[in-house]
Amino acid sequence: MPFPQTQDELKSAGYVWQNDATCKGCGADISWYKTPKGSMMPMDPMDRGAAPAVPHWSTCPDRDTFRKAK
Repeated sequence: MPFPQTQDELKSAGYVWQNDATCKGCGADISWYKTPKGSMMPMDPMDRGAAPAVPHWSTCPDRDTFRKAK
């Protein structure tokens, strides 16, 4: 199943908006969504119907600081 591309597709796929915040790494505005499996996912902000749904970890310049060691 491909990743939802819009806010409406996120909702239809079972993602639930939780709150808006600021990334602790890069300082960008983010929106937190609960995934259908119950995990929390930071998303880049999107205007209703205008911007694509993009997980913030794919655009954050500081994403490696949040990765868990394996």
